[in-house]
Amino acid sequence: MASDAEQLIRQARGGDAEALGRLLEPYRTYLTILARVQIGKQLRGKVDPADVVQETFLEVHRRIAHFRGDSPPRFLAWLRSILATRLALVASKPAQAGLEPRHSLPSGDRRTYP
Repeated sequence: MASDAEQLIRQARGGDAEALGRLLEPYRTYLTILARVQIGKQLRGKVDPADVVQETFLEVHRRIAHFRGDSPPRFLAWLRSILATRLALVASKPAQAGLEPRHSLPSGDRRTYP
């Protein structure tokens, strides 16, 4: 009998966006910690690890139909490989990766800057 995660993987590969969301959510904290650890010193404070994870999830949404694994360990390995690719893109070209470095706000300034 297939586990709940295996069923979610099959449903997500079949185009069920809700199943994919339920499948991804438990990995969010882990991937955020992993991204935080792997972001280089030059980008710390400039790139938010949560943004990298969000970009990873968007890439998973685009590519889930091509995922050929059928188990949670294979899915996690695939997630980690996509995260690693996103981190490499951010390290080389933050703007091209879809992640602009965060801008510091002047002291006391509460406005949002692009």
